Amino acid sequence: MNTKDSIDRIFDHLDDWRNLPSYQLERRSDIFFAIYLEKILAGKQLILSAEEFTVIPEFPVLTESEDYRTFKIDYAVFAHTASQSIVYFIELKTDVRSVTQKQLDAYAKAKEKNVHELFEVVRTVSAASKQKAKYAHLIKKLDVLENQRNGDIKKIKPLVVYIVPDHSTKNIKIVDHWVTFDDIIKTLTESVHNDLLTSRFVESLQNWKSPF
Repeated sequence: MNTKDSIDRIFDHLDDWRNLPSYQLERRSDIFFAIYLEKILAGKQLILSAEEFTVIPEFPVLTESEDYRTFKIDYAVFAHTASQSIVYFIELKTDVRSVTQKQLDAYAKAKEKNVHELFEVVRTVSAASKQKAKYAHLIKKLDVLENQRNGDIKKIKPLVVYIVPDHSTKNIKIVDHWVTFDDIIKTLTESVHNDLLTSRFVESLQNWKSPF
């Protein structure tokens, strides 16, 4: 099986299996969106000429302090340009019906804190977690981020970005920026040429725009 056949087989499965009752396309396709996040944000003019660009998936935000229950953000993006530092909390939705008020409330609460406070929450959760090694790995990444730009990151509050199939949810106020699949298709089609993976991802995005 050659490279093209292997890539086609992966996306053919995703195209088909997303129609099954218990299959979660978001969880299986998130790595492909992650590959292109910097291009996607640049295509929407949300970042320009990033000198540093870090993505942390499943970033934990504390929701219940008594039992250290956390809400996981799909991607926390930390971008540093020559003039500023920006933090985006990104939620990926391959089905607009999965946008819930509970989730939006969690994002609203997260936006009340600056990034330094959110990092401290991670350290608090780490102390109560049984996954010490994994949290240690995460905290090491956060330490590097806090030391960049002479600690300026401590003054920043995150902005919320939703990646969605279409425009049907764009009236939700808590979300700062919306990125549709059409936006991604336009960006990737214009910026990448002769790339098998990107071309096949774009083809599937065209399919994923439609509801089941």
